[in-house]
Amino acid sequence: YLSLSRQSNAMSLTLFGETGSNYMLQASTDLVNWSNVTTVVPVNGVIQTNPPMTGSKLFYRAMLRN
Repeated sequence: YLSLSRQSNAMSLTLFGETGSNYMLQASTDLVNWSNVTTVVPVNGVIQTNPPMTGSKLFYRAMLRN
C-alpha cells in the first residue's frame, strides 16, 4: 500500500510491497489519465521517495510490474 505525508516543504511517499518486485509509481490529476513517475524496487518491503510538490492536486498509485 502507499502512504503519503507532508514534511515541511516536501512530500514523502512510502510504498510497502514485495521485496525485489518492480513497481511503477504513477500520478494523476483526475483518476482517469495516469503518468509514469518512476520505477521502484522495495528493499525489505519498503521504498520511500519524495515526489515533487506541484501546487496542484495529484493522486498516486503503484502498479506491480512483472
